[in-house]
Amino acid sequence: GTQISDLTYYAEKGCIVDVLAALNTPGLKTLGSRMLADYAKMPHRRVAVASNAKILEFVQNTALEIGLNSNSDDQSKFASSTWLGREYAVETVRSLTAAEENDGYLMNSPGLLQMLALVARGGPFVQHVSTGGGSGFSGLFAHTVTTTVAVPPPVFPDNGVPGPRLMLDSTFGVASDKARLHACIAIMNLSCGKSNKVEITNVPEVLEGMRDVMLGRHFSTPPRTSSSSSSRKNGLADEARLKATTCVKNLSNADANDAALLGTPGLVETLGYVAEATCHPRTGATTCTTHACLALMNLSISKANKNRVFRTPGVMDALMAVITRTAPRPGSPPREEGKKDPNFEARVKACSALSNLAIGYDNKIPMFRYAGFVESILTVIRTDDAEARTKACSILWSFAAEMKNQVPVVRRGDILPALVAVAKEDTKTEARFKCVAALTLLAESPENAVPLLKAGSLEPLMDVLQEAGPDPTQWRGQTASWCVGFLMNMAQCDDVVPALLQEGIVDLLAPLLSLDHYQSLKAAMAVTFVCKYDTGDKTYNLLRQTENVIPKIVGLLHNTLSGRGGSGYKYGVFTLRSSVGCIASLAAGPDFMKERIATSPVFESLLRVVSDFCVDGGTDGAIVGGGKDDTTSVTLAVRAMSLLVEHLIPQPRCAAMPFGADMDERLVTA
Repeated sequence: GTQISDLTYYAEKGCIVDVLAALNTPGLKTLGSRMLADYAKMPHRRVAVASNAKILEFVQNTALEIGLNSNSDDQSKFASSTWLGREYAVETVRSLTAAEENDGYLMNSPGLLQMLALVARGGPFVQHVSTGGGSGFSGLFAHTVTTTVAVPPPVFPDNGVPGPRLMLDSTFGVASDKARLHACIAIMNLSCGKSNKVEITNVPEVLEGMRDVMLGRHFSTPPRTSSSSSSRKNGLADEARLKATTCVKNLSNADANDAALLGTPGLVETLGYVAEATCHPRTGATTCTTHACLALMNLSISKANKNRVFRTPGVMDALMAVITRTAPRPGSPPREEGKKDPNFEARVKACSALSNLAIGYDNKIPMFRYAGFVESILTVIRTDDAEARTKACSILWSFAAEMKNQVPVVRRGDILPALVAVAKEDTKTEARFKCVAALTLLAESPENAVPLLKAGSLEPLMDVLQEAGPDPTQWRGQTASWCVGFLMNMAQCDDVVPALLQEGIVDLLAPLLSLDHYQSLKAAMAVTFVCKYDTGDKTYNLLRQTENVIPKIVGLLHNTLSGRGGSGYKYGVFTLRSSVGCIASLAAGPDFMKERIATSPVFESLLRVVSDFCVDGGTDGAIVGGGKDDTTSVTLAVRAMSLLVEHLIPQPRCAAMPFGADMDERLVTA
């Protein structure tokens, strides 16, 4: 007849430890854990409960109790999912985690995290084993004894995705769904502490437990999926999955946890599964969707992780499903600024994760070729007008940064119009900047120049430059700088030069030529390209203005071949074709230009381009081009050397190359 008030009486007298030690039956342990759960909810009692090691020990033992040393009746109660003692014990810890001041006590309690992880997973796990009993009178009274045996958690994946409480090998998880929810909330609360994240992640059982909860394994009623009825209400399993996903999201905020999270079998796959399962085709995303996408976004930030996450089965399809299912419906009202919208949040995080993955060098080509992916990204660009659209445009920028993608991107026929449309229309977000950058990179491939011109890309980019003004020190952002690069790249294609001249590219870039600024380098290169066949006085005077930039152009060639940047630019900004092509254009210009570049260092660099292409089988190219596959750069290099040799030796045998016999020999060999 013991009541909870009896226990409370002695607890208030300072005898709580002795009281807890005396509780040895299912009923008494239930009363004790309920008393502690009540105390843990009281703000003025929480610290006293959390700081008492004996109380935490009792709570842990109660949560893990299966009655191994009890009589058969008590054992059956301890090992039942309906026993409330376990529920109250875990609820006590959950309430204690609500106050951050308790974190130190809880994190330093031996085995507490492991206990929470096991309960969250559905444990303790047991098997009921039958054995033969005693006999008498020739076996007439023989009987069978059933005992409860503790067993380890099921190995992943024993039943695959969402499964029943009773597993195939008769293993039984004794934690109730409510106890599991309490455990998930407790771990989630602890994972919010900045100093706790690494310590929690270092407990493998926690990550495995969160994975199983997210999968909905061993719940009496499994959580909803994307194929469930949209009218079905969330249950305990859905709530537990949200808390587990939020926990993993919190842990993924610490870069130091990447290896452990990625190394947990099935965890990344599970994040993809949850992102898709919680995003209904009809009603869209939930907070759980957003948190799963955010965890994937965090895990794909590091350069070392990008290909690993991309190759994880199900991740790409899940993220594509999210950005497709969260698209604004036709006729739906515009989103209210400041109002929480799960579809908006999930879409942004999914696009952010995909944008991170697309930056990965090894991912650019396979992502571009991934079935249905480009279509889903273009859908975002067409239907969104906020952050998700900017992220989608960033993905196209990443695709264009890979040389092997540049021509296929344009040949698709649907990407180019989208980029041009955003460049024309969007003046409020960074989407315009991303698209201008993508168009500039696409213009690096000569085959794309005419399609880019026909698609109308020239007009919006020249508008940006005109709006920016002639002083680059006053430009806001990088958009105008990319526009100068676009004109420089386009000017290298003879087929579009007449159109560029007609649109006034020379007059637009002329003010930049006289500046001591990084933009003068690109402007001078563009002007050199478009004026190389014009011998009029106006062109001659214009080229004279570029004369002071020639050393920078020569320096760019040397730097590119040496794999380094220069004043105002990093290695990789300029392709090898650009600098070699500009040298070839200078070599086709007036004598004063030829004289400035007919030098031993320039010949050495041009010879390097040719040698890398074909001598001794050639070399592998770099990110900027060159090597045995870059036919454009070697063609331009040979053209430049031909023009410069003709300048140095105007008549056969009337003079010699002034750089020595060794240069002559290597030149002839190449």
